[in-house]
Amino acid sequence: MVEEDFEQILREWNSIAENIPEEIFATLISRTKNLLSCFQDAKGLRQFLERLYNSIAFPGLANLLKITRNNLIRGDILYIIQAIFEVLLATKKDTPLLSVVSPALLLLWPILIELAFEFGFSVLTEHRFLALDILNHIFKNKTNALTVCQRQTFEANQLVLDVLKLLESKGGNRKLTLKQHKCAASILSSISRHKEGRQLIIEAKVVERLHAFLLTIQNEKNRDTIIQKIGQTILRCVPLHDLLVARCTYSALSYVPFGSSALSGDATSSDSSEESEEEEETGKGSLTDSRTCSFTNGTKKKSKKFHPPTNPYRSAEELEQYRQHFYPIGEQDDKDELANASQSMESGWTRQQIYEFVARRTKSIHGFRLIPCPDWINAVGSLVEEPFFIKDRTVCRSKLFKSLNLVLNPNSYRPVVVYDLDSQLLEAEQTRSIRMEDLETISKHHIGKPDAPLEFESRFESGNLRRAMQVGKQEYDLILNPDVNSCGRQQWFYFRISGEGVCPSNTYTFNIINLEKQRTLFNQGMQPVIFSVKRYLASGNQLWERSGTSICYYRNGFRQTVADQSYWSLSFTLRFPYDNDVVYIAYHYPYTYSQLMTDILTWQRSIFPHKDDRLRVTTLCRSPCGNPVPLLLIDFKGDAKSSCVFMSRVHPGESNSSWVMRGLIISALQNVVDSEQAHPLVILPMLNVDGTVHGCSRTELSNEDLNRRWLMPDLYRHPTIYHAKGLLEFMCRILDAKPVLLCDMHGHSRRFNAFVYGCKASQSWCPDDWSQMNGQGDHSAMEQKNDERDNDVAISIPVFVRLLQSELPLFDADQCSFEVEKSRETTARIVGWRHLGISNIYTLECSLAGSNQHPPQGPKHFNTNGYLQVGQALMKVTSTID
Repeated sequence: MVEEDFEQILREWNSIAENIPEEIFATLISRTKNLLSCFQDAKGLRQFLERLYNSIAFPGLANLLKITRNNLIRGDILYIIQAIFEVLLATKKDTPLLSVVSPALLLLWPILIELAFEFGFSVLTEHRFLALDILNHIFKNKTNALTVCQRQTFEANQLVLDVLKLLESKGGNRKLTLKQHKCAASILSSISRHKEGRQLIIEAKVVERLHAFLLTIQNEKNRDTIIQKIGQTILRCVPLHDLLVARCTYSALSYVPFGSSALSGDATSSDSSEESEEEEETGKGSLTDSRTCSFTNGTKKKSKKFHPPTNPYRSAEELEQYRQHFYPIGEQDDKDELANASQSMESGWTRQQIYEFVARRTKSIHGFRLIPCPDWINAVGSLVEEPFFIKDRTVCRSKLFKSLNLVLNPNSYRPVVVYDLDSQLLEAEQTRSIRMEDLETISKHHIGKPDAPLEFESRFESGNLRRAMQVGKQEYDLILNPDVNSCGRQQWFYFRISGEGVCPSNTYTFNIINLEKQRTLFNQGMQPVIFSVKRYLASGNQLWERSGTSICYYRNGFRQTVADQSYWSLSFTLRFPYDNDVVYIAYHYPYTYSQLMTDILTWQRSIFPHKDDRLRVTTLCRSPCGNPVPLLLIDFKGDAKSSCVFMSRVHPGESNSSWVMRGLIISALQNVVDSEQAHPLVILPMLNVDGTVHGCSRTELSNEDLNRRWLMPDLYRHPTIYHAKGLLEFMCRILDAKPVLLCDMHGHSRRFNAFVYGCKASQSWCPDDWSQMNGQGDHSAMEQKNDERDNDVAISIPVFVRLLQSELPLFDADQCSFEVEKSRETTARIVGWRHLGISNIYTLECSLAGSNQHPPQGPKHFNTNGYLQVGQALMKVTSTID
């Protein structure tokens, strides 16, 4: 019965004539509204509204809404339009967008403004609420906002003035006024995202009035969204300031062999991780969000215009060079530095002595000055649960107001530079040899001087701090160094604080002012990690600890180098435990290249003191800076078939991937000792050695994301990827031994828990792949389950994912994705799947923050032990794969 009414009403709408009496319209509108409540399932309702949305009905509803003064008709129209928008916004990601003729939008939004803000005629309160909801839906979409901005100047200017008039109005229904203010703030924020919209706001000369309005808003939680959106609108529309650093357009570190050509590489900043691979923000290589409904975009379809890129396979003669890695230990090249590294050390050396030996041999662009204490002693994360910090909304409000004051009163910002990497690198003593931490001097008791400035240092392996500026008695603005030869990508930080100014009686505020990401889990209470050297000396505590209060992440008034927008600031407050302490502060638990090499040498000496084929270590290649890139073969008995391949740290800022890899290797070595290892393992534990050494966040010295170079890597610029791909190609084509599993480990800065990305032909952008269903990528061993959003859609879960979920409580299968996107065709995952034919290929993502699967306690930070457990669970699952 519902289906018959459904078709009948659609036929009536499509056959309706213009200029018919309002009463006939009213009857049809009432029947349409009543039909919405008759659907028993969401799918039928969605289909009806989508067809209604594409028919002549929508323009008809918009026209009638403009002219009618009948409250009953007006209410029914608003109800139907709201239902259409809600359905479109709830449409799944893979459902194509529906197109609406732009005149419908151009007619609809002005009348909704009048209804919502009661300009011109009296409107029922409930209708104003409905109009506000619809306006929010419209302006959530960037394309719709841009369409409005590109209208005639008078109309668009009038919108800005009307919205401002609403904000400045007082009195009336408190609940309605609050909703009106929120809607107005959302409209302004959406408009200001576009150049045309910012120009409208500037020409309307309303920035100062918006700032004045902010100062009058009551300090109430339900008004925080208004403050945030209007504050960001102002920051988008006022002149921004350049960072106060020398050569502010690019990094303090330049690798001369690549030189200025590297600066023109990946010029845009991008997110870290396979968030790196699976970029979520619109930008270079990203997709628009198909969950928002646009009036002007056409239907989003799978591309039938393009074919997959061609892979340049290498000749069999060229691939033969990789056979040497599979030789038994007795037949390995005597000149291989890593194969014979243990012979360069004395047998009685401790781990600390091995670390010092390795660290002094690690090559870098500039000379390091210090071997950090936490890396030297192999510090790990705390063994207790560390909850997220509960956000203090008052602090965040004050920080935003401080940023607004900076851009509106630039002369008020007068920082004092206390550390400058650019000038430090020019000093003659910079060439002095690396030194150890002076633990004896640090251990002596000295009373601190509360008014003395702090001393900063970042010239050590994986360190990153470019400039520190004192802006208050105990407050410092910090500027991070971009990736080498780069103009951006600031995320990773790791620096040392010391001096007489370190006093437990003080609290110190640090503002990192040149971060690029718009979203981060710091905004939800993630804390940085700190290590106190005096605490270690006093108690033997070898732990990094999460610390920091008053954590806030907000937009500031400094201009990004490679984008027409502002940077973001991370602010946190610390109290140090000891006078004259030496404290290290980092984005995440560091795991340096020297730590990796120390671990490898330690495993060789302690587990297999005599050369043993069960653990082979060879040099895959040398990095651009000349550091050997390690390749590990575990329990390799001469046959490469049924092997599993693991890789990590292609993005140096994702240090958690190294801790996961460490857990996997330790578990695998224990299996070998116990004769329980099921598959031989091929392990590439650090694909971006030089980036890790120099404290980069994403790229290597060539200023290129190595995970975007797997299709056509260059021997000179991307030697690690060139040889890693060659090794895999040798296994697949020459040895005829495709890995039964390949897992590339990454970290994610904007999501919780652990999850994977995989490849399924049925979810590919390319029609050529669709014929591969139930073949490559759509594994026959799949667990079928229904999508909760649509009972007719079955989702197939790979056995590997199901097993990992059963072994790892913090694994979140709901975040897993198996899409093959065109913009990811040059990543390791898709190149291995498409061109090398490895069907069981995954990217394992682990949150750099923690897990939110602890209700009602709230999110908990991951520690290093948690990452080790992820690696151990991965190893256990691997042993069950055939």
